Amino acid sequence: MQDAFYEPLSKLLSAHVGLYFPRKRRADLERGLALAAKDLGFPGEDACATWLLSGRAGREPIEILASHLTVGETYFFRDGKIFDALELEVLPELLRTRASIRIWSAGCCSGEEPYSIAMLLDRMARGRDGIHILATDINPRFLEKAAEGLYGEWSFRDVPSWISGYFRKKEKGYELLPRIREMVRFSRHNLVEDAYPEGMDIILCRNVLMYFSPEMQESAANRLYGAAVENGWLVVSPAELSEALFHRFESVDFPGAVFYRKPKEKPAASCPEKKIEILPDACLMARSCADRGKLDEAVIWCEKAIESERLDPKRHYLFASILHEMGRISEGERELRKTLYLDPDFILAHFALGSLCLSQNRGREAGSHFDNARILLEKLPEDEILSESDGFAAGRLAGIIAMLGGKGVNGL
Repeated sequence: MQDAFYEPLSKLLSAHVGLYFPRKRRADLERGLALAAKDLGFPGEDACATWLLSGRAGREPIEILASHLTVGETYFFRDGKIFDALELEVLPELLRTRASIRIWSAGCCSGEEPYSIAMLLDRMARGRDGIHILATDINPRFLEKAAEGLYGEWSFRDVPSWISGYFRKKEKGYELLPRIREMVRFSRHNLVEDAYPEGMDIILCRNVLMYFSPEMQESAANRLYGAAVENGWLVVSPAELSEALFHRFESVDFPGAVFYRKPKEKPAASCPEKKIEILPDACLMARSCADRGKLDEAVIWCEKAIESERLDPKRHYLFASILHEMGRISEGERELRKTLYLDPDFILAHFALGSLCLSQNRGREAGSHFDNARILLEKLPEDEILSESDGFAAGRLAGIIAMLGGKGVNGL
């Protein structure tokens, strides 16, 4: 990799996926780039880096590069003292006091961590309703392996003997029982750019933040705090323990492990306590379904998202994008117009409507929307990433609009 690519590529990764590569880790970045170049079909690292930095790549190729830059090695019940604390202290309290338990394994890799939790809960309270385990990762290949539920010998080092009853021997490894697989819902998620789920009783985010830049670590710590319920737990790896980073939590010592707990705020005397129903993040679910090609399910989640917050223009824009992908053009146009009614300065909605009108030979209307987008873009720095754009910079979009403008989109 040429010297000229190192710093901008490092900044790109930090901005979009949080990964931090100081100069002492340049060799790691180069190795990951070489693997990503093969995946993306480039003849070499420099060609791949040029494309990634051009602004044309979008979000997915950057995440493919990120998938080659983190260690995907894990195993069941890794850091046994952590699972001892969960089994003996944390989970019994939740099972006793909560009708519904929500657990998030963030950066779940190939699924050993959330499945360990599922087996533990099945052993402690088999058949118990109201247990929801969400497992997320940025790497789609990890998620595919996790959903398959088939593991080799290496995933079973230093595990409790009782877990053997949860697997069936297969020709190529050991297959997890279907009832345990069904306890876990897997979804692709970017801890830097995507919305965090809310209302979590336990969040496990282990061996993830160590790869982040200091700024992204602080941002993620604050967002993890917001994702937890009052008295909810955050579990990080022993190497990531930091009173400064997790200062908003209270640290709780267990034998051989330290957890963080979100302190309970005392309600005001005049405000009676209100029970809140915890639901999955509808926008996150819609994006996840769309990413996996399940567009009908994505529509259902979009409708739920809009029902809960009808005045949020971003939800209507997401709905419009999914409808357009399905070929439901007129419905998508209606959602784009709702987006602009709620936020007349929504640049991408103007651009999307302009493109739609252009494709239908409605040149004058297309020109009007492109002009609106261009005027708004002139107020932004060229390198500013546009909201809801999956990493598209303002300058790049302005260039596209200028090119289209040269082709007579105004219909004059």
